[in-house]
Amino acid sequence: MSTWLSGGATGGCEVSRDALCMCIPATAPPRLVLYSDNRLYAGNLGNRATTTAQCAAYATNIGLSCTSTPMLLSYTATPVSNFPTLFSFSSEAWVEGPTGKIIGLWSTMFKGGSTVLSTSLNTAEVVSSPYDFYWTGTNNAGAISGGTCSQFTSALSTDIGGAGYAQSTTATWVFAGNGQCNTGIKTVCVCVTGTSTTSPSHAPTSN
Repeated sequence: MSTWLSGGATGGCEVSRDALCMCIPATAPPRLVLYSDNRLYAGNLGNRATTTAQCAAYATNIGLSCTSTPMLLSYTATPVSNFPTLFSFSSEAWVEGPTGKIIGLWSTMFKGGSTVLSTSLNTAEVVSSPYDFYWTGTNNAGAISGGTCSQFTSALSTDIGGAGYAQSTTATWVFAGNGQCNTGIKTVCVCVTGTSTTSPSHAPTSN
């Protein structure tokens, strides 16, 4: 059951419009946008600088204005769990798809459990079907997983990499299992639209 920290369902909010009963503040902090070029890639994606540049190029192509564009991958030195510090955004930032559909709060997305997203990445138009898997190398807490395709340098069938599932609203959205690194699956990018240290004033909590 969800309750409101302040303001109620109409206190400064646009509408409550998702399965987790999240109230979207009318003056929310800057949001994060997940997006994908929906192309298939083997596991030799390159280092953090290479994958960030790839995401930056695609953000420009689709008209996103971002201060940072990390790919949703965990490397030993830069795991997804450290993204708020590494890329200067609040862990309580709202996350949405490229067309504005709310996915959830960044902090909630890495708590594990049966429902961590309000909308799947497929429904939010981040990753399109078919081919609903994407490289992450990340476990459901945002830390590096057991498989990273040798820090995303390998396209060998003998190496493995962690992958997320776009149809899921559970913890499997970020880690649904490992795939062979010679397999072509998708990638997901994070557009940081600004910096914020302020949590949304009407974020939900659970009883």
